Amino acid sequence: MKPAVAFALLSMAFLAGCSGDGSASEAPVEVETVVVSCSDISRTVEFSALLEAGSEAFLLSPGGILQRIAVREGDSVTAGEIIAEMSGDASLWGTVTEAEAGLRAALTMEERAANDANRSRQLFEAGAVSEAALSGAMAASTAAEAAVERARLARAAALAGVRTGVLTAPFDGTVGTVRGRRGELSSPGDIVASVIGEGLTVRLLVPERYLLEIRPGMTAMFQPALREYPSLEGAVESVARSVDPLTGLVPLTARFPAGEGAPVPPGISGVLSIELAQARGAVVIPADAVLMAGGIMQVPVLDEHGRVDLRTVEVGIQSGDSIQLTSGVGFGEEVILSSSARLTQGLQAVRRPF
Repeated sequence: MKPAVAFALLSMAFLAGCSGDGSASEAPVEVETVVVSCSDISRTVEFSALLEAGSEAFLLSPGGILQRIAVREGDSVTAGEIIAEMSGDASLWGTVTEAEAGLRAALTMEERAANDANRSRQLFEAGAVSEAALSGAMAASTAAEAAVERARLARAAALAGVRTGVLTAPFDGTVGTVRGRRGELSSPGDIVASVIGEGLTVRLLVPERYLLEIRPGMTAMFQPALREYPSLEGAVESVARSVDPLTGLVPLTARFPAGEGAPVPPGISGVLSIELAQARGAVVIPADAVLMAGGIMQVPVLDEHGRVDLRTVEVGIQSGDSIQLTSGVGFGEEVILSSSARLTQGLQAVRRPF
């Protein structure tokens, strides 16, 4: 056999032994995996915020004298409950007195006129008085009745003038402040008392990018900066559907209950968290396991034969280091988190020993 032919045969045999299907000469790649299990995931945003009273109303004096203050600071009140009663000046009370005296006089005249009318009717039937006399007595009785009605209206008007200063609670809540004392003169616009509504609120401005993401009803959490106070769970109450023209931000309000245990007072600063999205019982994996290849998202999975299977996936919620997969990978499968070499489709792999 010629040397050149022998060399060629030996070379072919060597290449055949080294290549084959590649499995005999290539050691499996070591990989670290995690088994996909059922998980919950949510996406939240956080803002620095200040906790305020849920609502506070100041009851202002219409002007006059404080006749009665029906509450004390800290009292619980219901909507419509009387907080204070104001009177006008002395002339208003004088009008009421005059109106009441006029009503009493009108009632007396009405009674007399009615008696006269009855007596005239009896005398007319007996032929003792003329029909004209009877008609006159009946007209006088009718006029007396009308006078009583006018007197009643005058008295009601006088009382209404005095009672324009009746101040009532605009909603259920707690009396915050009470100013002034009974008998003191109160000028128009003076604060007589305040009522604080139940619950607490956070008002703030958020960046424009959240305009379409944050909606009323979303879960909101407030974590006070002081550890002695518990966190509060509430909801987004309102969010503007347009951007504030001065700040370029979006006004938002979240409302919370007063809390249990140690009450959280208004004025406490903390962090407001709003849950933008939530998925329960989802496929959730570490976000680092998602690979990008030509604009396509893939996740390497170690299949039952010990080979790498690059799955095209769709993603949902991303929260911190975790991400939700909405397709491509199912529960119980092993997702490859890291490897000792570059991963390709069909590559033989083995779990890294602990």
